[in-house]
Amino acid sequence: MGSFFRWGFLPVWADPGQSRRPINARAEGLFDKPFFRQAARSRRCLVPAQGFFEWKRGDGGKRPFYLTNQGDGPLAMAGIWEAARDGEPACLAVVTCPAGPDVSPIHDRQPVLIPRKRWDDWLAPGTDRETLERVTRPSPTDSLRAWEVSRAVNDLSNDGQEMLRPVANGPARPSLLE
Repeated sequence: MGSFFRWGFLPVWADPGQSRRPINARAEGLFDKPFFRQAARSRRCLVPAQGFFEWKRGDGGKRPFYLTNQGDGPLAMAGIWEAARDGEPACLAVVTCPAGPDVSPIHDRQPVLIPRKRWDDWLAPGTDRETLERVTRPSPTDSLRAWEVSRAVNDLSNDGQEMLRPVANGPARPSLLE
């Protein structure tokens, strides 16, 4: 059964007034950094998504791209969570890793995407660290497709399927960068 979480991770031991509430947690060091260590050991989750946005730096500024599964079906991003406290909802962060070959032409990092056959490895409380570190590697080649979208995605008040449309000067058929 699913649960609702607030973006922005904050360990239960941290001061709730602090402003640092990261939405991402780097896989490298995830099991060693005190801020994420306990959640990485025992409070892992999957964050379902149809896709995600990344921005490519260039001469004209940052250009947004939408990335989604090459096949049908949703993505499952690795996440860590912390329990609710003092009237606040539970919170989470998405685990990221260096970009794989499908994402690296756009950005140097990406969410850790857990393939269906590895869900149990990520979610099981007793999974050893070595297995978890193998699961948090970048996606393989040809697992994602990407296309440039409107810069309107930079404004949080813009929402809806139109945000996923390829820009007019983008490729006619959404695919990886050409």
